[in-house]
Amino acid sequence: MPAYAAWRELDPGSAVSVDARYAALPATDKEQTRVHAPRGFVPASADLDTALAAGKAELVRTSGTTGPPATLVWSQAWWDASERSSWPLNTDIAAVATGDDHEAVLGSARCVGPGERDRPLTMRERTLGRLLFPNEHASVADWTDDIVRRMTSELVDYAPTILEAEPAYLAALCVRAEQLALALPRPRVITLSYTYPSRLERARIQRAMGSPVASSYGSTETGTVLIECERGRMHHNAASCRIDFVPLRGRPELGRVLITPFGHPWACYLKFDVGDLARRAAEACTCGRPGGAIERIEGRVQEATIASDGRLITVAELDDVLATTPSTERIISYQVEQRPDELRLRVTTTGELDREALLAALHGLYGDLAVVVEAITALDPEPSGKYARVRQRLLLDRTEWFTPAE
Repeated sequence: MPAYAAWRELDPGSAVSVDARYAALPATDKEQTRVHAPRGFVPASADLDTALAAGKAELVRTSGTTGPPATLVWSQAWWDASERSSWPLNTDIAAVATGDDHEAVLGSARCVGPGERDRPLTMRERTLGRLLFPNEHASVADWTDDIVRRMTSELVDYAPTILEAEPAYLAALCVRAEQLALALPRPRVITLSYTYPSRLERARIQRAMGSPVASSYGSTETGTVLIECERGRMHHNAASCRIDFVPLRGRPELGRVLITPFGHPWACYLKFDVGDLARRAAEACTCGRPGGAIERIEGRVQEATIASDGRLITVAELDDVLATTPSTERIISYQVEQRPDELRLRVTTTGELDREALLAALHGLYGDLAVVVEAITALDPEPSGKYARVRQRLLLDRTEWFTPAE
């Protein structure tokens, strides 16, 4: 592949183990995919033009959550196979997923479905194959009461077996449906994807819908990488990809995950850096399945915040504190912005907050930082339509976080 031509001199060769060969290679970052994609990652033996003409592959644009979008080669058959190989890792999903059942996908129209249009689309126009995309908007702030009524009605009528959702969108829909006394669907399983699922959003979704909830982790480039089992542990979809772990300096239990996906006929990535931190598991999962070396995803590297003493705080560590602070069950979703002069917590809420408890909890986590708690009507989405859990405004050299100590 042209994108990796310069890597050949770094490869120690087949005389050493695969792990040793991987360890000698750098990571593929998203900037490289923007520079070399799509053709730089096409294997020399593959005929991309023929595949595109035959409809076996297509060119897609990524959402651009962590930078400018990139053009990638998409294979629906490869994606479906990756997703299917993850189903046995969760009992609830394995019991119902068939690949031809009704599924609904709730997220930003900028990320999923037919996309934003200059007119409302019919339910039929937003049903692609077996998938229904009920949302036509880039933000939950655009939802009028009539739009919420239309979406909930469609979901109930469609009766999806599986509902895949960005957590902030589904949590907001649950609140609006309750306020309008609307019925919600009862899918057999809900999978949360696209952005970090906060414990508060997840608890609200489970209370409102009563369905089993599992977190699914992957990307356009990598397919389905991890999926949560019924015991709450993430499991590696080893049939679909390889994971390399790069420890955080001074905190070896945390690190970046670098993914090598398998089986894509027209795009091959080596040690692709998705941009997220993960936590290593201290012990095997009680479900008995293998592939539980990663306990959970901790949030994006660029969304890590910094305490007053210089400690790195992951999104998951922040989320753990907020989920166990009094009155936070009234929070729908939240976003933190760290500026040079303050840490600002913005929340959408269903009632009054115990601001003093929130301030005390954040000071306990961050130390002597100026903290502001602000109630707002709606979060602002990123240009991609997704909701960032943290907007980091500090200038940070994140490369030093992964440099081995001398």
